[in-house]
Amino acid sequence: MHQNILTTEQTHLLSLIQKFSQEFYLVGGTALALQYGHRRSTDFDLFSQKAFDNYDIRRMINQDNKITNVRLEAVGEITLLVDSVKIMFLYFDFPVVHTIELDKVITMPDDLTIGAMKAYAMGRRSKWKDYADLYIAVIYYIQNENYPRHTYF
Repeated sequence: MHQNILTTEQTHLLSLIQKFSQEFYLVGGTALALQYGHRRSTDFDLFSQKAFDNYDIRRMINQDNKITNVRLEAVGEITLLVDSVKIMFLYFDFPVVHTIELDKVITMPDDLTIGAMKAYAMGRRSKWKDYADLYIAVIYYIQNENYPRHTYF
């Protein structure tokens, strides 16, 4: 794991992230960057296949940390700033295997799954970092020859 891609503020929040590890898993650019070390990341995207109450999220965070801003709040989604770090909690109704572990803090999907999730996200909104992350995921996957061999290639 390339924990050096995390900011100091993110590193200080790992104990908070761990509190959510039973119901949530880490995805997005941060999860991919932790696996590859290809870029820095400044946020945490946490997904859950189980519905959650935004009030419970806020209450758990406020036990030991301070929410400085709520950027978005809707059913099944809350995005907020905690100690200058953006944390997004999202209900994601697709089953996702997330067995890669970040130092007993939280689990995350493998690189190919994150790449597929990036492609899905790009269909809804696109940012340059999504294209870069998807490119990196595909290149790493091909270079490591993890793709199935086909007789017609």
